[in-house]
Amino acid sequence: MGKTTIKKVVFEGADPNELVMFPLEPTIKTQFSVHEFLDSKIILFDTAGQSLSNLLQDEEQQA
Repeated sequence: MGKTTIKKVVFEGADPNELVMFPLEPTIKTQFSVHEFLDSKIILFDTAGQSLSNLLQDEEQQA
């Protein structure tokens, strides 16, 4: 399970059991979506896991 799966369950009402049995394809590029949460609209940016790892690795190298 990853970020996209969590987004689908929490904000889109997807069945977590179904997503465990039939996993989603990996996110290739950054995708965004707008959701209502409490009394606000929020924008979620869903990035590829490898991109996030590379970003964090680059920050560690700069420190």
